[in-house]
Amino acid sequence: VAREDQPGSKRLVAYVVTSDGQTLDQSALRQHLARTLPDYMVPAAVVMMAALPLNNNAKVDRKALPAPETRDDAVEIVSARTDAEHIVLDAVSEVLGLKRISIMDNFFQLGGDSILLLQVVARMQQKKLKVSVRQMFESQNLADLALVAQGQETDKPLLGPLPLAPCQLQILATNDSAANHPSHSILLQTLPGLSADVIAKALHGIISHHDGLRILFKKDHEGWHSSMASPDDVAILAFESFPIPDHASDQGVIDQLVAKARLALDITKGPVLKTIFLTSASGMQRLLLTAPRLLVDAESWRILVEDLTLACQQLMQGEELQLPPKTASYREWSQKIHEYVSSSEAQSEISYWNHLLSFDGRMPSAMTPAHRVGIQAEVGHCRQALSEESTRAMLGDGNSGYRAQIDDILLSALGETLATWVGRNEILIDYANKGREAFADVCQATRTIGCFTSRHPLVLKVQPDHPTELLKSVREQLRAVPRRGIGYVALRQFHGDTLRDVPKIDLSFQFFGCLDRMIEEGSGPIVPVEMPGRDRPWSATLRDHRVKIEASIHGGRLHLVWSYLKQDIEPQAIEGLVQIFHEKIEGWIAHASTQDASGYIVSDFPDAGLSQEQLDSVLAEWSKKLG
Repeated sequence: VAREDQPGSKRLVAYVVTSDGQTLDQSALRQHLARTLPDYMVPAAVVMMAALPLNNNAKVDRKALPAPETRDDAVEIVSARTDAEHIVLDAVSEVLGLKRISIMDNFFQLGGDSILLLQVVARMQQKKLKVSVRQMFESQNLADLALVAQGQETDKPLLGPLPLAPCQLQILATNDSAANHPSHSILLQTLPGLSADVIAKALHGIISHHDGLRILFKKDHEGWHSSMASPDDVAILAFESFPIPDHASDQGVIDQLVAKARLALDITKGPVLKTIFLTSASGMQRLLLTAPRLLVDAESWRILVEDLTLACQQLMQGEELQLPPKTASYREWSQKIHEYVSSSEAQSEISYWNHLLSFDGRMPSAMTPAHRVGIQAEVGHCRQALSEESTRAMLGDGNSGYRAQIDDILLSALGETLATWVGRNEILIDYANKGREAFADVCQATRTIGCFTSRHPLVLKVQPDHPTELLKSVREQLRAVPRRGIGYVALRQFHGDTLRDVPKIDLSFQFFGCLDRMIEEGSGPIVPVEMPGRDRPWSATLRDHRVKIEASIHGGRLHLVWSYLKQDIEPQAIEGLVQIFHEKIEGWIAHASTQDASGYIVSDFPDAGLSQEQLDSVLAEWSKKLG
């Protein structure tokens, strides 16, 4: 019930009747509701009653419901004892307009609600004390809240050891030496007038702000360890100016510079961010940034470029460097995985992953043994791109009835394509996604630089000649993956004995999203020219797969890079697969534009308790009624 016991102050109050007069922990009830309800629906106060008052019509008499009890002024006031507690008390006092508050009080029993809670969170963050809305709901009293907030990361540079994330352990397991580690490079064009000094100062500010760019690694008899270095460590960043001829846009020149930058990286001593400022006699300026895969993913480059652009603009205008607030630190996110892997939720995933690992991920070789003689382990690449019109159709114009994400569509087309090659309708692939979203409910990492990629097995179950049913099936399979697959990575690294051995999986797939979002053309002094996943593969080698597909959207078009082992697969075979894949995509677009498409799946209505067949029947009947 929404009550306004004080003018201008509404709050949501829950009235509870328990059986047999049992007592109920009000704080525990709110914590339980916070896990299942939106924040604004969690009651600010709970009133226990023997029975609800009824009117003459046997309905609840709302006017007779009592107001929640307020704190007895005679209760002892416990003052703040730490800096964090002082900040919490000041924020709550300001928002609620109360002078006498005890550190042992409960925010909601004082009259707080979900709207006022957001104001308290904002005031605490202004004082560099981070706390989430969920933590506010879960804290028993203000002292508990101060304790939780005190342990959160602030905007101060973090130093010292941090746990290795499973994605980092995966990379280290297949690249055991410190030298020549897998890396990413991005080429930026800078506008005339942007000096090397400004860029270097901006990069130092970014390294200080983003702790994930200062991680160094060390190996001893126990294995690999990681630690955050000081922003003042000169070895972290290597910056050099490099004169180039005007024809440096030639791919061969860029490739040589990328190779040079990658060789300069050292994950144990630094540098871990190599920057080459390229200048030509004609005035052209470019910036080549290179970092290990252990530190950055695709989203990290977007964050870095955005902040570098802003920092350069501020410095060029003589302003103080002020970067956007960080989200959870990489240390906090890594710790969350280590906590999660030992939880009952993670353990419940074991049977799910073992079931997937029972499928077959092998694909036929496209070359005879005689053809393989004398061919080295060289990687070939085949590129394809959809038209802007087809890409728009996938993104929305022809997709409204299906409610599908673009990776749903790509995986559906890929499943059909592979089925024609391998001769079976169930294919196990290695699928990678943005792992940073795995703990979005408790640990926001939307503006955190780091290695978050989550790789896990995925079975594509193909239904030939039924594009709608295939898309529904793929959507349901992806929604069924627990925590976007981060549990598989963690269980494999920390509790590998609970999972089946990894079968041979010949193909991996990753969609990097829309790279056009990285920065708008002409919106600042820095514009991306070439980036991994757009102009070159993320990795130049294939270690665990025979075929690797990397997809992204840029320039308004969907681009795919198919990488393959030349000694195992002939170029004509890959080109044939690419052509089939293209036809499947265009076929899906044509189907979507001519059908009265309805792509709802069971997980769109999680509380309905319907099977897919029942849901289709209900939607068909409803469509008839609507004419």
